Amino acid sequence: MTLTLARPAARLAQAAIPAPLHIWDELVRSDRRALVTQTPLWTKAMVETGTFIDRSRLYEFEDGRRFVMPLARRRGPAGVVLGDQGFPNGWGIGGLVGPGIDAGVVAAVFADLRASGV
Repeated sequence: MTLTLARPAARLAQAAIPAPLHIWDELVRSDRRALVTQTPLWTKAMVETGTFIDRSRLYEFEDGRRFVMPLARRRGPAGVVLGDQGFPNGWGIGGLVGPGIDAGVVAAVFADLRASGV
């Protein structure tokens, strides 16, 4: 993936947990690089195993752009200890999804994830 600094530093307006599925699906459909493991359906399948909770995050930026970071949390005591995480072994990769990702967006999302302990 190539990241560019086409825009000035992205300013995060808000994040929603879990990401609303209709917005997430819209972002996947408009991102030509999206993978099946970045779809809400993939996360739904993971949740339906009974082992995980959807903790995806919708990020909305002041310039109107939106992105979803698919995340999960284990149910039960392990989830309390481990908190929100990327996908577990065997479930593929998630990763930030949405059109117009650039280095400023990635930096803002990583800063939020770091601050929240993900």
